Amino acid sequence: MFKDAEEVSTAAAAFLSAEFVGKALTYLIEEIGLEPGEVAEVPLGSSRVGGLPDLPKGAEWPTGPGGMPYAFIAQINLAELRDAVGDASGLPESAHNATRLQQVR
Repeated sequence: MFKDAEEVSTAAAAFLSAEFVGKALTYLIEEIGLEPGEVAEVPLGSSRVGGLPDLPKGAEWPTGPGGMPYAFIAQINLAELRDAVGDASGLPESAHNATRLQQVR
């Protein structure tokens, strides 16, 4: 992965024309990469992919037709994400304000 558009431009310039690189850079989007790590105990409320979500006491995980539980994909602590990416102007200031449960069928 590249850290910024300038690094992409420099690498691409070795293989492509400056005109093409300039046009291609307009299609770049920012992303956050995930890398597997060692399984460790994760503090309550921390970001995680897979496993089980942190639910408030008494909360039930949503189910779909026939009572089948929806799959848990990830839980993202926005404060951790903001610390990791620095400029996160598109994210809400408070993780509490961003709490949503989205069911995708």
